[in-house]
Amino acid sequence: MKKDLLFVLFLFVYGSVMAQTAQESIDSEVLDSKQSISIKLPKNYGENSDLEYPIILVLDGDYLLKPVIGQTDFQAYFENMPGAIIVGANYNGSKVGDNNSSSVSGYDAKFSKFIGEELLPYLDQKFNSNNFRVVVGYKHSASLMNSFLLNEQSLFQAYVNLSPEFTEDMSEKIIQRVQSLNSDVIYYIASSMNDSKSRRVHALNVNKELKYIHNNHFKFYFDDFIDMSHHTMVMSGVARGVEKVFENYKPAVAGKEMKEEVVSYERILD
Repeated sequence: MKKDLLFVLFLFVYGSVMAQTAQESIDSEVLDSKQSISIKLPKNYGENSDLEYPIILVLDGDYLLKPVIGQTDFQAYFENMPGAIIVGANYNGSKVGDNNSSSVSGYDAKFSKFIGEELLPYLDQKFNSNNFRVVVGYKHSASLMNSFLLNEQSLFQAYVNLSPEFTEDMSEKIIQRVQSLNSDVIYYIASSMNDSKSRRVHALNVNKELKYIHNNHFKFYFDDFIDMSHHTMVMSGVARGVEKVFENYKPAVAGKEMKEEVVSYERILD
């Protein structure tokens, strides 16, 4: 049975990878360059439809986009989540070790501004998106994506951290921030017993603090995978992260057809 499910998942991933993904270029004034992005629209997406879809932004789009597309298509087929607009951006910023502060600077600050002031408005204007946004990051990009959470108003409503690299300062700031959230945030961390020592220690420490925080606007999930390496845990982390995020976001379903009653993120954690 397990082998059959894995084979079905493989077919979905392979089919999704082979499906057409549009490539677009944005003239960024913030970065003073053209930024290439990849976009995968939901099945049966229609520009003239009243249906609106969540946006899932994958920061490490050059290698993480395809696993995310495969998993979201798989989950949507079994009606565990609605269709989503998947966007891959190629973040090539600093390693955490290059910047021990919780604040971003230099290229990271510019890329953060590009996402908030140029990319997301561009996507909202061009596509039928709603106000639920998910960001997925792996390793180095965790520092950037978590800086969005530290804003006065979180830029995203769900964060999927895959083997994240936290600085000590960033860890403390996240713990402080989620206690004062007044809008809904879903937060997922995936770690592995075979991950690097520093990443694992920081992830476990953050988990130890976040799991005891009581805030009705904050939903936290943590997975510590056994017998998986830093790289092999990514597929499992994507699967679990997507599952947990969209447990809190259910469309109305009629048979095999998704008929979405768009739910604003303010209601998701009620």
